[in-house]
Amino acid sequence: MQDNTGKILRALRKYHGINQIEFAQLLDCNQSTLSRIEMGVLELTAMQWLNLVERYHLDARCITTGKIEQLDPIKFNLKKSPKYGSFKKMPKRYDTLRGSTVRSVYPFLKFISHKLGEEKKNELLTSLKLDPDYFVIQNLPISILAIQDIFLAIEEKGLISIDNYQEILNHNDISDTHSFFLDSLKVSSAGEVAFKKLTKFVASHFEINSNYEFIGDKNCFVKATNQSFLKELKLDDTFEKFRSLYNLSHFDKLAPLLKWDGSFKLNNLNDGWEIACAT
Repeated sequence: MQDNTGKILRALRKYHGINQIEFAQLLDCNQSTLSRIEMGVLELTAMQWLNLVERYHLDARCITTGKIEQLDPIKFNLKKSPKYGSFKKMPKRYDTLRGSTVRSVYPFLKFISHKLGEEKKNELLTSLKLDPDYFVIQNLPISILAIQDIFLAIEEKGLISIDNYQEILNHNDISDTHSFFLDSLKVSSAGEVAFKKLTKFVASHFEINSNYEFIGDKNCFVKATNQSFLKELKLDDTFEKFRSLYNLSHFDKLAPLLKWDGSFKLNNLNDGWEIACAT
């Protein structure tokens, strides 16, 4: 089982804008020890980890998943370019119209780690001038241009294409990818009710680049219409096609978890796409 303590600590520390000296004091250790913990050379004691979980209200599973699901509620703001803690400022290309969240790109990053290893994944993000630790906190906002550029970098390496797009999710446990949503569902939520909740959840926790409308019939189960600003971004055609297929794959993977026994098909629209119930 992978221990992700180092990157969890770095992301947590950066998010709160705390330097190593101050954070070491919170852990009751010296800076040198903290540095070695963050590099994966040393481990936290059980008491140190418990204190962090309680202080920052962490899901204890993050130490194995390598992701922090939620720290503070963060609202999408397309006009402002907020800076979170001591994370480096985003490159200008990614600094506005942050209508997605890190949660949206989580399967991409797990796929890269599986194919190339954690170090190469971090190198890829760094080559795009993106801080790998930023991608540990799942509800931080990110531009769809950053997601597109990560996809194009994967495609350039020959790891993914339109023909094998499903491979990204095949290397991800869908219950892990969507754990925050699945944990929020009541036991009684199943089938259409669960998917209806999903469309509302997307807008508040995943992305607002598209408007998701639950239809709930065999002709159109869910309709996603792109926001007007996406047209101005002139996204890559291959990425746009991949994006719609990727959404279809998510629905198919989620169906059994949401107690839905049907399957889906994709209908492309001029300004978005429809997920329809396959007959």
